[in-house]
Amino acid sequence: MILFTSLTLSSLASGGSVHTHGEGKLSIAVDGKTIYLELEAPGQDIFGFESQDKAKKSKDLIMQKMNLMRKPESLFVFPKTSNCKIKATSLKAFNKDYAAVDGKAKDHHDHDHEEKKHQHKHGDHAEFLGSFKAECQGPVSNINLTVKLGKNFPALKKIKVQVLSEKAQSSTTGKGTEFSVKL
Repeated sequence: MILFTSLTLSSLASGGSVHTHGEGKLSIAVDGKTIYLELEAPGQDIFGFESQDKAKKSKDLIMQKMNLMRKPESLFVFPKTSNCKIKATSLKAFNKDYAAVDGKAKDHHDHDHEEKKHQHKHGDHAEFLGSFKAECQGPVSNINLTVKLGKNFPALKKIKVQVLSEKAQSSTTGKGTEFSVKL
């Protein structure tokens, strides 16, 4: 957990927001037999739009995409030998928390008033942020994680990946509908 926190904090220190259409960011931290994944992407690449007004009118589409994220085992595939069980721990978009299993979004109040003014001043640039946790029974070092976002999110053309473990730190860029990342 400490590794994941430091990886996330370094992301925030470097500017935090991803917002280049077609490009996302995947941060992966390996802590023993636990793997933390955090996916950031522009709302446009996940939902096909990013304005608050369109989000209010497109609740069914948002829930459809969020339901895909609630089944991360089809998006992030570990080798069978690692015996990893993965779940979504947090899904956020359009300033709402969509992690609730019942499908009801809760208002997300962590943004201060000044940040909201800044968003409206420069237009709506909604981000998607998904946090996932995998608990593994088998080996996790030097395994390949397969990332399969392209089929469900074709606008996401490129993903910058950072991996942090007890032994190493690496970065790569994944392209296409499916790619592998060495942990």
